Amino acid sequence: MPEANQRQLLSGIEWNNLIILDACRYDTFQRIWSRVEKVMEVISPASWTLEWLDRVFGNAFIDAEVFSATPYINSLTEINLYGIRWNAKKHFSKIIDLWLTAWDYRMGTVPPEKVYLAVVTHTISTKLMKKSVHKKKIIWFLQPHYPYISKRFLSLIKEHVQELTYMDFLTGKAERLLTEILKNIAIKNIDELTKAYEETLEKTLRYVYKLIDRLDGVTIVTSDHGELLGENILLQVLSTIINLMMQCIKEGTSIYISRRLRILTHLPKRILYNAKMNPENSVGASYIAGGKVFFHPPILYSTTLRRVPFVLIK
Repeated sequence: MPEANQRQLLSGIEWNNLIILDACRYDTFQRIWSRVEKVMEVISPASWTLEWLDRVFGNAFIDAEVFSATPYINSLTEINLYGIRWNAKKHFSKIIDLWLTAWDYRMGTVPPEKVYLAVVTHTISTKLMKKSVHKKKIIWFLQPHYPYISKRFLSLIKEHVQELTYMDFLTGKAERLLTEILKNIAIKNIDELTKAYEETLEKTLRYVYKLIDRLDGVTIVTSDHGELLGENILLQVLSTIINLMMQCIKEGTSIYISRRLRILTHLPKRILYNAKMNPENSVGASYIAGGKVFFHPPILYSTTLRRVPFVLIK
């Protein structure tokens, strides 16, 4: 089990550029990464994006411009989802809403090349116009998070992905639909799913490499959380729902619990465990039913969803 703490590393390093690859596994990244810099395995403080933002940045304000392909970081509105309130405008000095301006409706995501072009174009424009430059850059790629951008995967989900919008990701509709698609693919052939994930990361890293060469100062490449790829198909299908329930006990309210219990009524009894709640546990999903705390063992979340890469480039 790796001991490096991602949050401590991020707070302890004076970085200029932070590149986030959404839902990037350490093991897959380590195999594909082709630059000379060493890939560290670190533990993320979260297993889904909004929780990661809340735990990494907390109440801090950073003089950074954020190139955001994720709707969770936006300049328009506060996100209030499953017990976490997050207003990116209170944390970053400038937000460039790529999720809004560069969304590809055919793919159901923001392609990595559009993130790359946005960063390069904006940087050149800023220098030419001699505008004040923010101290830091945060560049958020949606890949390798699904929907995967490999031709193989897109052909399988084409009709479904074309129906998705960025608002679907905020409301949870996209997660529910795509999780069901992933379940069907995984049950039929987990190798297809894994290959699509790897191809997506390979394609994304081509633009990350190009971007690194253009950026000034110290750059960090890491991820907010990992991804399940067949370690446990049942957990893979449930991961989105369960991760979004993690704050229920801590918030001390049942409003989020009651809304989600209806979704969980179909779950096999064998995956639910009556156990004591551990307040220090940051990844086990918990909820209350009939006065008892039900706890989903966090082992797969600890070893897979929170194992992410960390690369320091000076």
